[in-house]
Amino acid sequence: MALSFWSMLVVAGSGVLGRYLYLQIPRTRAGEERALAELETEDRALSEQLRSRFRLDEAQLARLETLVAVPSRTGLLGGFVRLVSDDLRLRSALRGFARDCRSVPPAVFRDFERVVRHKATCTAASSSGTECTSSSTTGTCSTSPSRW
Repeated sequence: MALSFWSMLVVAGSGVLGRYLYLQIPRTRAGEERALAELETEDRALSEQLRSRFRLDEAQLARLETLVAVPSRTGLLGGFVRLVSDDLRLRSALRGFARDCRSVPPAVFRDFERVVRHKATCTAASSSGTECTSSSTTGTCSTSPSRW
């Protein structure tokens, strides 16, 4: 095969990887980053909401914290692989966690899942020393490393 074909594949692959990494950069709807102190405040507020509104106990909150624990740093290639694999693992683990929380009324289960995902992402960001942003309408939180 010609060199131009392989060059095209490299460019396309780097575009896919770049897009994935770009989505990890924290942005608000206005395009601004949030401070770590603001993130920690929001994390405490989400914990309180999970306790009061969804009746989670301390053991369940501790389990959620364990699910989103940030692993030790790896090299550049290992970091990319870990970023993707942790993203996929976390989604599955959070779904399982939400299903296991029997104290949550079925009528608000979707909202509970959203709050759990939001808390997990913000908790992971604050514990790894990264910045986090949240969209006020979707309740989602994107993270990116503060330095590479």
